[in-house]
Parts: sequence; structure tokens; C-alpha cells
Amino acid sequence: MNDDAIACMLGSDDLQAQTQGWTRLCRTAELSRVLTEKGVLLEFRASPDVVSELHALVAVERECCAWATWTITHTPSLVVLEVSATAAGVEALHGMFPPHSA
Repeated sequence: MNDDAIACMLGSDDLQAQTQGWTRLCRTAELSRVLTEKGVLLEFRASPDVVSELHALVAVERECCAWATWTITHTPSLVVLEVSATAAGVEALHGMFPPHSA
């Protein structure tokens, strides 16, 4: 992977809409967030609305942030998003999903 390719490909309006979508989903459904050596692991409560919104957000991210790997897994009560990258991509992911303030 070429670290120079780590950039958001969204225009300002689309970036704002995507950011608002993540903020809304995390505020209403996020259960945990762990920064990892390769990126970030987020857990959300499982519901049809949460699953649908998460898949929609990740579909956009897979296009605009193709330098990262976006993996969604499900259990009956939990939806897990694992996002991973290498080198500067990890730093970018940590910036996208910073730890919550205490």
C-alpha cells in the first residue's frame, strides 16, 4: 500500500453527511470502541436500523477510504465493525474514530 493514497475522496457536502451519519450512529448505538494496532474495533447494539445504517456508512467508506479494510460481523445482539490499515492508515483511522473522552 502506498501511504500517499491515504486521503478522503468525498466532496465537502458528502463528507459532512458521512460525518453526521457516523456521529448519529455512534451516539445512539455504539457500545464500545477500542483502538487497535491495526485500526479500530467498534461494537454496536444489533437492530435492523443499526445494521442498515452501518452497512450504508461502510459502503461509502469502502469507496472513499479503500486504503482500509472494513469488516462487519453480526451476532444476535451485537454488530461489530473492524477497520484495519497499515502505517499512516492506522493513524488516519485513529483520527476518524478517536477514543471517547473520560
